[in-house]
Amino acid sequence: MSKEAATLPVADRSRVLIAILIGCAAFFLFLRSGNFAFLNYDDNDYVTGNAMIQRGLGIDTIVWAFTTGHASHWHPLTWLSHALDWSLFGDAPRGHHLTNVILHAVNSVLLFFALQRLTREVWLSACVAMLFAVHPMNVQSVAWIAERKNVLSTFFGWLCLYFYAGYLEKQTRARMAGVAAILALGLMSKAMLVTWPMLLLLIDWWPARRMKAVLTNPKDLFYESRRPALEKLPLLALVVLSSVVTYIAMRSYGAIGVETSYPLNVRLQNVAVSYVAYLEKLFVPFGLAPFYPHPLDALPAWKVVACTLFLLLLTVIVIRRGQSQPYLAFGWFWYVGTLVPVIGFVQAGEQAMGDRYAYVPYVGLFVALVWGGRDVAKMFSIPPRVTGIVFSAAILLLCARSLNELGTWRNDVTLWEHAVAVTDNNYIAHQNLGVAYRGQRRKEDATAQFEAALRIRPAHARSLVNMGTLLLDAGKHEEGMDYLMSAVQHAPNNAPAQLNLGMGYVRGGDVEKGLEHLLAAIELTPHDYRLTNLVGSVYARNGQQSEARHWFEESLRINPGYEKAIVNLRVLSDSGG
Repeated sequence: MSKEAATLPVADRSRVLIAILIGCAAFFLFLRSGNFAFLNYDDNDYVTGNAMIQRGLGIDTIVWAFTTGHASHWHPLTWLSHALDWSLFGDAPRGHHLTNVILHAVNSVLLFFALQRLTREVWLSACVAMLFAVHPMNVQSVAWIAERKNVLSTFFGWLCLYFYAGYLEKQTRARMAGVAAILALGLMSKAMLVTWPMLLLLIDWWPARRMKAVLTNPKDLFYESRRPALEKLPLLALVVLSSVVTYIAMRSYGAIGVETSYPLNVRLQNVAVSYVAYLEKLFVPFGLAPFYPHPLDALPAWKVVACTLFLLLLTVIVIRRGQSQPYLAFGWFWYVGTLVPVIGFVQAGEQAMGDRYAYVPYVGLFVALVWGGRDVAKMFSIPPRVTGIVFSAAILLLCARSLNELGTWRNDVTLWEHAVAVTDNNYIAHQNLGVAYRGQRRKEDATAQFEAALRIRPAHARSLVNMGTLLLDAGKHEEGMDYLMSAVQHAPNNAPAQLNLGMGYVRGGDVEKGLEHLLAAIELTPHDYRLTNLVGSVYARNGQQSEARHWFEESLRINPGYEKAIVNLRVLSDSGG
């Protein structure tokens, strides 16, 4: 031990050792994900098919990151983290995966320090942080490169809680300004932190005890919360701004659109059932998948009613126990509140729920369980050694389950075969498994998967595109074009649909019609240097040399080092074009 470490107080040394243990548990549990591949689900939008990210960390990329709503999100810091990874690691997935692993390990340690500073409870905070570090529901956030936004925003979220604990110790404007600055960084990583002003207000009630009123006395509670609420107004302004920008991005890029504009009653039914489903997966983390299809209006009425009543009952119980066991209400309202942005009141995407969405909300439930476990042990005079053994056994079981779940994320085939096996009517899983099989030249298996996806969701654009291109490659031009035209008809703002329909027309000899759709694809993805080079090649083959030169030069403007465009431009010049 170094001289400096030896001079630390015993309590500080214990905290450091606990933090090291938590960080190592998180890091080594997920370390083997460094050997995993990029996936065909969102990783292409974020890294492998993102032309701007592949330019690395530069001025153009920075400007793009702050001005784009690509992938239906505004999260410039997330884009910059991916660009930095590309600068460091290129197209080798190992480095990209390890960044996620390191962030999760740091998040686990940060959560420990933040909770300990807020509650002054070292061991209970350590137990919560350890549960966060190893729970199987967090595998998705760590093993999926595209979920960088989740682990990065949570880093700033936990840092914000730590600094807010410092503000509670000494309430100065400078410290609150620091809290606001960190929250802004978190919102620029992912809008999930829009609930943070309310979460900090919840912390004011417990464990900070700035409000003494009980939950069953709303009048006094409202009176006592006025000052804490007023000091959160700057944070609320940041949240409102982030929410508006995020909504515009989602609306512009189709995450909130015709395919996902479900009726209000359908959304509310799914909200009730999903809240309970997340609770179930907290204790029984099996049947996990990267995508859960939205049930639409197929939920049984009895299930919706039962889930709603269950949630109301739990809420009443924690409110009534608020005075004697405040951690129950704290944990419950943390869970309910932080899930609000992603629970489906505003439907973004086609999913019913997502494991990744539990990354932050579960912490509230962990707090309720750990603090509640402490009280139960006291009530029944259970020795600390026994509770320690029970907790350690639970952690080992969770680690084993997480390791098993982690293995399914190895590559596209293992991931989507697992998803098809553990979910029903999962058209996204069938579609992506078909893409994976096609990459392995298993055309019959790919066809079967695309057909399965279209049986479930006949108008699903990506499945129509993949089925169409598969038929074109098999020489069935007319059948393939029917699928591609149907894809464009159902989703005119789908760039792959426009691109593949355009290339279908070109392959069939109708170059003019093909270019019409190819240019439409460029309008939807203006920074795709490979697409602009492709359009240049089509013009060149059609003898339109000036147009070809324009698009080759545009490709190089987007990515100056793109070798194919350089070669194409040189060949064009040598031919006199």
